Amino acid sequence: MKAIPSIVLLTLVGTACRSEKSVTTVNAAPSALISSHQNGDDVLEGISIQVFGQVTDSNHLAELLETSWYYDGVEICGWAPPDSSGGITCDFTPEYGKDTIRLEVRDPEGSGALHTVDLNVIENEIPTATIQSPSSSDLLYADQKVLLEGTISDAEDSPEDLTVIWKSDIDGEITAETNITSAGNISTAEYLSVGQHIIQLLVTDTAGNTAADTINIQVNEANDAPTCGILSPNNSVSVFGDEILFTGEVNDTDLSGLIITWTSDKDGELGTSTPNSTGEVSLSTATLSANEHVVTLRAVDNGNQECTDSVIVHVGTPPAISIVSPSNNTEFIEGDNITFEVLVSDNQDAPEDIDLNWSLDWQPYTTMSADSTGVAEFIESGLSPGSHTLSIVATDSDGMTDTTQVAFSINGSPSTPVISILPNAPSTNDTLNLSITQPSIDPEGLSVSYDYQWSKNGVPQPGETSSTLSSNLTSKNDLWTIEVTPTDGTTFGTPATANVTIQNAAPTIDSLSIASNGSVYNNSVITCTATVSDPDETVVPTYSWNIGGQTATGSSINLSNYSISSGDTVSCTATANDGTDTVTQSVSETISNRAPIVSGVSISPTLLYSNSTANCNHQSQDADGDTVTNTVTWLVNGQSIGSGVALTLTGLAFPGDALTCSVSSDDGMVITTETSTGISITNSLPTTPSVTLSSSNSNGNPAAEQHDLYCSIFVSSYDIDGDSITYNFNWSAPNGQSITHSNQVGPVDTLSANTPTTEGLWVCSAEATDGIGVSPSSSGTIYVESGCPPEGTGTDSTCPSSDCLSILEDGHANVGDDGAYWIDPDGTGAYQAYCDMTTDNGGWTMCYTENANMVHLQTDTTYTGGYGQAGYRTDCREIAFTDVLYINHDNGQKAWFYAQSNTPMTIDNIGYNGNGANAGTLFTPNGVAANTGNYQLMACDQNWMWVGLMMSGYTGCYKQCGNWCGDTSTRYFRTDGDDGGTYNGVAFNQNGHTNVSYKTMSVGIR
Repeated sequence: MKAIPSIVLLTLVGTACRSEKSVTTVNAAPSALISSHQNGDDVLEGISIQVFGQVTDSNHLAELLETSWYYDGVEICGWAPPDSSGGITCDFTPEYGKDTIRLEVRDPEGSGALHTVDLNVIENEIPTATIQSPSSSDLLYADQKVLLEGTISDAEDSPEDLTVIWKSDIDGEITAETNITSAGNISTAEYLSVGQHIIQLLVTDTAGNTAADTINIQVNEANDAPTCGILSPNNSVSVFGDEILFTGEVNDTDLSGLIITWTSDKDGELGTSTPNSTGEVSLSTATLSANEHVVTLRAVDNGNQECTDSVIVHVGTPPAISIVSPSNNTEFIEGDNITFEVLVSDNQDAPEDIDLNWSLDWQPYTTMSADSTGVAEFIESGLSPGSHTLSIVATDSDGMTDTTQVAFSINGSPSTPVISILPNAPSTNDTLNLSITQPSIDPEGLSVSYDYQWSKNGVPQPGETSSTLSSNLTSKNDLWTIEVTPTDGTTFGTPATANVTIQNAAPTIDSLSIASNGSVYNNSVITCTATVSDPDETVVPTYSWNIGGQTATGSSINLSNYSISSGDTVSCTATANDGTDTVTQSVSETISNRAPIVSGVSISPTLLYSNSTANCNHQSQDADGDTVTNTVTWLVNGQSIGSGVALTLTGLAFPGDALTCSVSSDDGMVITTETSTGISITNSLPTTPSVTLSSSNSNGNPAAEQHDLYCSIFVSSYDIDGDSITYNFNWSAPNGQSITHSNQVGPVDTLSANTPTTEGLWVCSAEATDGIGVSPSSSGTIYVESGCPPEGTGTDSTCPSSDCLSILEDGHANVGDDGAYWIDPDGTGAYQAYCDMTTDNGGWTMCYTENANMVHLQTDTTYTGGYGQAGYRTDCREIAFTDVLYINHDNGQKAWFYAQSNTPMTIDNIGYNGNGANAGTLFTPNGVAANTGNYQLMACDQNWMWVGLMMSGYTGCYKQCGNWCGDTSTRYFRTDGDDGGTYNGVAFNQNGHTNVSYKTMSVGIR
C-alpha cells in the first residue's frame, strides 16, 4: 500500500528579522478533502465510478476557488469551480495497477492544497467458458438437432448477467435461445448443415472481458447400411487347439457405433470386435472344435442396419516331426561325417505315408521318407565351412503340416595375416608397434583375434605378449622379432613374423638456462647450464657465448671483461654430441639497466616566508656509469610553480602553503624522482591594536544590566602579507567570567547590558587575526556600578539569564527546580522558556513540544507556555549549546546527545536547511539511545520538511533536510516531516525515513 494520505496546506509565511518585531498579514490556504472514498477502499477495474470531495477557504467564497482531479498523476477532470457549498465530483474508470486519486484546490491568491486517497483496484477477472457437448467423436446428422451444452462462470458477475453466444464457422451465429441456470449451466439445440463445423462458445462479462471455448464436430448426411467382408482365413485348414486369427473389414459413417460379432455354425458365437479408424476388425480364438465350420462376420450400426460375410474353416490335427541328429548349434570340424536323423508320427496316417521335404540352407536337399517305424536317416560329409540350417516339412493326407529345423556349423582355420613393425628404423627412444597391413580372414566369417610373442636376438621374452614393446626394453643394435598367430577361438592359423634392428638415438637437450645472482647487469658473472639426456650413452655438453657481437667459450663468463651496455643481448649456445648425432640449443638474456639514484633532497632554509628564496639540495649517481640529467621542479600544495635549483617565492607561495622540491634523474632509459619533505610557508602576524572602553551611559559610569559596554579600537592593526584582518575581543567580568567575540570586523565591540553587565571592574582585551595567527593583545578597563547580578537570575524580565544552564550554574536554581524562567541569550529582549533542571543534572532550555503539527524554528519563537503539551514554543535560535535532549511524554523515555567536539554552537549559526555537516561535529547518544553509534544534527525549516531539530544516525552520508540518504535503518528523532506526505508522525528512537505514529515529544538544548 502507499503512504497514508493527508491534506497538504500550501502557504506563504513572512519571516520576521531577528532584531525587530513585525506583524505580517498571511493569506490562509484553502483545504481539500476527498469524502467519497478512504484509503484502501476496494474498486473494480473497468467499472466507472464517481468520486466527490469538499473544498473550503476561510477567506474566500467557494465559487472563487478552482479544483482539479488527477488519477495516477494524470488530470482527469480539469480546473473548474466547485458548487456554492464547495462540493466537486468527477467520473472515471479505474485501471488495474493505478491506485492514487488526487483532488487539488487553489484560491485566487495562489495558495493551494491537495488531498490524495489510495484505492485498492481489484483486477476484473476474465470469465470462463467450457463446451460440455457435443464431443468431436459424436455421430451427428443434418436432419437431427444438435444439442449444445456448456458451463460458464465469472468472479464478479452472476451467470444470468453474462452474455452468451454460440457460433458455427459454417452456419454463423446460432439464434436459438440459450437457457442459463444460476449454477452456470447453459444449453440450446439447433439444426446444423452437413460438414466439418468449428463450434465456438463466447461469454462476455459486464466489464467487457470475453472468454471462449471451441470444438470441432462433423455433421453427416442420412444414415446408410454398413458394408463388411472377411479377409482371412480363406477356406483354410487349422490345427485343433491352435489360435486362429480372423480378420475383416467394415465400412460405415460411424465406425465407433458398429456392433461386430463372429459366429460358427457348429460352436455358436465366438466373440466381438471393435473396428479401428480404417474399419479393420479381427478376432483370435483357439476354441473351435475339430470340424468343418462356417464362420460368419456380422456388423450392425446404430440405425440397426447390418451386413454379413462368411468363410469355411477346417479344424484337424497335423503330423509331428522332430530332428534327432544333429543337435542344435553343434559345431563340427571341416571334413567330419555328420548323421542326419528325424522321427515322424501322425494320428491318422502311417509314418511312411507322410511326405517329407528336406532343405539345407533354405535350398531343396532331399525327399527321403521315413520307414514304418517313423525313422528317416543318412550320413553327410564334405559340407563347406560355415553355419548351416537343416529344415524339414512333414505333410499328411489332409494337407496339414509340421516343420522343424536345426542349426549347426563347420569350423575352418583363419588365414595368415601380413604384418610389419613401426617405426621401420626405430631408435632406443621409440616404442615398437605392430602394424597388421592385411588382417587374417576366417572362412566362416568368425571374428579373428591374435596371439603375440616378442623375441630379442632370437630369444622369446616372457611377458611381452602385447602388440607394443616399450622403449625401456630396447638397446642400440638389438634385433627384435614379433610372431603373430591368428585364431577364431577354436582353431589357430599359421603365424606371421616381422623384425627390426634398434638404431642410435640422438641426444636431447632437456633444459638450458643462464643463471646469475639476481638480474643481469654489465658487470655480472653469469653461468650457462644445460641438461642433456641420451638413452645410449652419457653426453657432456659444451658452451659458446655471443656477448653483443663478442664471442667466448666455457660455461661461465664475467661481463665486466667485455664492452657491453644496458639493453644489449647475451646468448649462450649448448652443443651435445654422442659420436653419431649432434644437437644444439640457444638461450638469451638482455642486460638490465639500473635506475639512477637521487638522494639528500631537501629545502633550505627551513624557515620560509612568502617572499623568501628557497634552494633545493640534492645528490645523484648511476651504477651503470651512464650520464644522467637532473631536473628540479618546485611545487606548492602539489602544483608546479617553477624549476631550477633556486626559486624566489614572491607571488608564488603564501602563508600556510606546503612547499616541496622534486628532483628527477634521467639516465636515458629510466627516470628516478625523489621529493623533499614539505615546508610550510610561515605566516607574518598582524601588528597589535590599541583599545579604549566606554558605555551607552554618556552621563557617567554604566549601571549593571542597564548600559551596554563598548570596546573600541583606536589604533588599527595591519598585515605585511596583505591578509584581511579581523579582531577577537575578550571581556573579563568582575567574577572572572570570560566572554569572547571572535572574528569581528571592528572597530567597536559591544557587550550588551543583559549579558549581564554585573557590578565591578570589566576588562576588554583585543587581538588582531589574519585568519592564520593572532597578534599580541592590548586591553582597557571600565567600572560598572551596581544593578542586576552580572549573570542575571532568570526570575523576572528585568534580570534575565542567558539560558537555563547559566541559571543552574550561577546558583539561581537547583537540580530538580523545573519550571519557567526568564532568559535573554542575545541581548535583544527577555522572554520566558521552560527549564528542565532534572534530566542528566539539568540545565536544559526546552525549545518546543509537538505531536502532529510541523515546527518552524525561524518563526515559531513566541513563548506559548503549556510545556509538555503540543504547541509549546520558545525562542532557542541564539542559545549556545553542545547537547540536545528529546523527551517522549507518552512513555516518559528520554534521549540526549553530546557534541563530540564540545564546541558551543547556536541554531542560527548552524543555519537552516543545510546538511548534517553544518554542525561541525557528530554527537554521542545517551539515555534510551545509548550505544547506537554516531549521530548528526540538522536544523530544518523549509516549505515541505519542517522537522525542527532532527537528530539521526550517521551512516557515512551527511543528510540534508530534504534528502535523508535513503537511511532506513538508523534511529531518528524528528517531528512531523512533510504534513501529509511520506514522513508523517513523530519519530522517537525509531527509523523515521517513513510514516510513523504520532506521539508527544519535547526538544531542548544546553
